[in-house]
Amino acid sequence: MLGKRYLCRECGLAFNKPLKIRACPKCGLTDKIGRSTSKKRTNGFVWVRMKCGRCKATYLLHQELKHRRHKLRVYAYAIYHVLKGLSLESVRCGLKQFFGINVTIQTVRNWVREWILLITPHLLSLKLDCSGAIYLDEIKHSVEHTEDGWKWSEEFWQWNSWDPGKKTRLTVKLANSRNADAAYQAILNTLERVRMPDGGITFWCDRLSSYRIAYQRLVAEGKIDPNKVEMISVPKTVDYSVINEIEGVNMRWRQIVGVKLRISESLEDAEAKLQGEIVLHDFIEPRKEFNGKSAALNANANISFGANDTEAIVKLAQMLKAQKFQEYKVPPRKGAAKSQNLNNSQETGKSSSSSAASHEN
Repeated sequence: MLGKRYLCRECGLAFNKPLKIRACPKCGLTDKIGRSTSKKRTNGFVWVRMKCGRCKATYLLHQELKHRRHKLRVYAYAIYHVLKGLSLESVRCGLKQFFGINVTIQTVRNWVREWILLITPHLLSLKLDCSGAIYLDEIKHSVEHTEDGWKWSEEFWQWNSWDPGKKTRLTVKLANSRNADAAYQAILNTLERVRMPDGGITFWCDRLSSYRIAYQRLVAEGKIDPNKVEMISVPKTVDYSVINEIEGVNMRWRQIVGVKLRISESLEDAEAKLQGEIVLHDFIEPRKEFNGKSAALNANANISFGANDTEAIVKLAQMLKAQKFQEYKVPPRKGAAKSQNLNNSQETGKSSSSSAASHEN
């Protein structure tokens, strides 16, 4: 560690030069990442902040392990009341009244956007009302990567569904190639998220998409009743104007997907991040057309976590705690790893020497 001026408090990494680490969480690039600032601690360790040379965003070296100042009940209170449709200003006033915490509206917004991602699987399991018409689409993405001066691109396919009447984005699937298996799963996930209306559901898709083959498989396997769920496929060149609305939605969605693919370690990781974007889109964003309610509230999502508000906040805090400890694990220090390897090698040497002695006897 001679000559190393900085030591990461989380992983024990010692360094004195800009680090080449994970991609920027804002723009997704990795070619211009360096150390921005470091905050010294009494125990000799530091919190390291990194800076992106392109978009100038700063973030912690270990973003997922950043310091938590308040109890989980505080974050649970904010999330629960935002899900129930309260404004951020009302939540801010409630935090000051019940917890004595004076924060800004932007801080409340950041808390909600960060912590609600931990309960994404629960929220995506809630049933939503359906307008009866669901648009299915598949999108091809070309993601450019830049690292150590090298540039290359990868192609991915995305399947998504959208209910234009309820303004809800229902599911998302990612794959390395275009195939009917992903479309098959996307249709099933969509049907699991909605309540079947009296008039049934009509899927709209492009005639050249893989949804047609997936739908025929589902009908042949008996997983879909064609009398209740039908599919209409139309060519873009003739009558595709009936589903042009999803194209406008997907233009904004493409930008989000591109960034998530660049900063994710795998397709599963990117898909989980996109599911978090669905939660923010459906459960958090207030809509003018719904009188300030979220799309999920307008679709009668049952977001009650308990019999009353107090029970709901306590149960939500327990869910946050369970997911937080399950998702993030502090990496071992370098010194601890070396000592563990040394102990293992010593034990291996002892066992080999004892076996050799017994063989000689």
